[in-house]
Amino acid sequence: MSRWQEESTSIFPEPEVKAVETKVEVDPLMWQRLRFLTTDFAKYVYKPLCFQLHDGEKICGVVDLLHPESVLIKSAGEVVTALEINEIKEIWWGGKILPVRL
Repeated sequence: MSRWQEESTSIFPEPEVKAVETKVEVDPLMWQRLRFLTTDFAKYVYKPLCFQLHDGEKICGVVDLLHPESVLIKSAGEVVTALEINEIKEIWWGGKILPVRL
């Protein structure tokens, strides 16, 4: 239902504005792996980690903070990098792919 706006002697309908919410599908397995890596135990044991992106770039560090669609990676130099979870192709630890543990 639209609301009406009166202007001088004419009545004009007020335009309706609808918010569009977009939901990004995130790989649930990758999200679970990242969630595990947010624990203090994993931050201590599994380092250094390297996150290989789909474009071939590698970012090394630990998982600092996990959001529903993104993750913050903190490097050894205390530089924090924000990544979308869907950008991450694989997680490497000690020169090998980090095993999947749920």
